[in-house]
Amino acid sequence: MDGKVCYLAAGNGYISLEFFNVASLSDPDGRIEGTGKKMRHAKVRSLADVNVEQVAAWVREAVALNQG
Repeated sequence: MDGKVCYLAAGNGYISLEFFNVASLSDPDGRIEGTGKKMRHAKVRSLADVNVEQVAAWVREAVALNQG
């Protein structure tokens, strides 16, 4: 939707869920990392780190920010 939204990147012992063009996403649990002007990411080290509802909310929010 109007450009790139997110992607996965493999790290050493984790996968990073990276979001484009978002200065900040809602993050009630403090999982989003990063200090860049536009990029933010969340590291996933195990299945226990995955909150499906939160990931879906981040994607929806990132799409909305990308459209605005």
